[in-house]
Amino acid sequence: MKKVLYIGIIFLASCRFDAGLRPVKGDATVAPKDAKIDAGKTPDGSKDQGGVEMAADQKMNKDMPKNTDLGTDMTVDSGKDMGKDLQQDTGKDIGEDMPTLCDNNPVDLQIDIDHCGVCDNQCDPDFSTCGAGSCICPPDAEPCGSDNTCKDTQNDPFNCGGCGISCGLAAECVAGSCVCLDGYRDCDGVCVNLDSDPNHCGECDEVCSGEKRKCNNGTCKSYCLGEPECKGSNRQVSCTDRDDYFHCNANFTDRCGEECGVGEACIKINFLTRKCLKIRPTIGCQTCPCDECSRDESCKVSHFAGREVFCVED
Repeated sequence: MKKVLYIGIIFLASCRFDAGLRPVKGDATVAPKDAKIDAGKTPDGSKDQGGVEMAADQKMNKDMPKNTDLGTDMTVDSGKDMGKDLQQDTGKDIGEDMPTLCDNNPVDLQIDIDHCGVCDNQCDPDFSTCGAGSCICPPDAEPCGSDNTCKDTQNDPFNCGGCGISCGLAAECVAGSCVCLDGYRDCDGVCVNLDSDPNHCGECDEVCSGEKRKCNNGTCKSYCLGEPECKGSNRQVSCTDRDDYFHCNANFTDRCGEECGVGEACIKINFLTRKCLKIRPTIGCQTCPCDECSRDESCKVSHFAGREVFCVED
């Protein structure tokens, strides 16, 4: 009995014992269950690099969103796609900055005189410009017709006061209004010669008839004193004058002469000859020559129409 107890004491003394540690086989020791170990350190206090990397990876994985797609996250975070962002930043679609093509050439419809407003809409190349997509003429003129030709709506008898407004016979355009030529009277919207018109002889609606069916110098008579007789309807007769707008160049051979058209006047060519010519009334000239007439015009005087001065196309 004593021998057995002695052997046990010797065995216990021969075992190494480290306070706070459990004995294990060999030299290794393990920490007790309640021991605290710093993250990234081994029980002996040395750093474990693998532990640090693992901890960082765990933190990164924790911060990353789960079950999401990268492209989806970009759309969800911004609430719109990249194209919409660009449109919002610029305030307009990219296509709005693209130039308009006319005949395969880039043009600016706002200022291009050959493509003003729309392709092939050409402005008057001599007088107009293109601004804000519209043909612009000089003051007192407007672009008229399909060719946008600038017309002087203050003086043009074919565009008086506006495009396409034509004055009648024996009338001119003054300050945008149609008025009768000097020596003619407006009777119910028609310009007439009170000196020779048998339907308006001396006054509007004064009709010559019967034996006195001839209008001679504003009076109904039975004869024409020294003037050619132009017979009209109802056997009425106009005692004509060669300077008369309605009987231009009348003579004893051609008793009725020529009726002038809109924008024309009976102009003296020489002592015996009169001719209907296109005219442009002057504003300040009382006689010829007149500085208002261009190089392509001649200054003429209409003797019958109150000696009015005109610029006449050559």
